[in-house]
Amino acid sequence: MRAGGHTVVSVVHSETSTGALNDVRAISDAAHGAGAVCVIDSVSGIRGAELCFDDWGLDYVFTGSQKALAIPPGLAFAVASDRVSGGGRADRRVIYFDLAEFVAASEHDETPNTPAISL
Repeated sequence: MRAGGHTVVSVVHSETSTGALNDVRAISDAAHGAGAVCVIDSVSGIRGAELCFDDWGLDYVFTGSQKALAIPPGLAFAVASDRVSGGGRADRRVIYFDLAEFVAASEHDETPNTPAISL
């Protein structure tokens, strides 16, 4: 990251099979120091290890329902800072899990697709 030129840094919070736990706060701080945002995969970390989104100034964290939350699989949760969700429009858009589409729908208390109602 010291070389610069990065726009996004991604990191896994914890890894289930090995029990590895990354210091996402320090990695996020380093990403910010290099001018990048940090995307954190916390599928097995949320509620299993400390993670303070606002207090640590994190950018984007996503998780699933099936690991440390211990609820049936099939749900995905994410939280995004204003730095990520309100920072203009991207030149290229994705088809699956389009964050801009989720933000636009949330402004109307809606979802952009059919949620897993049974869960």
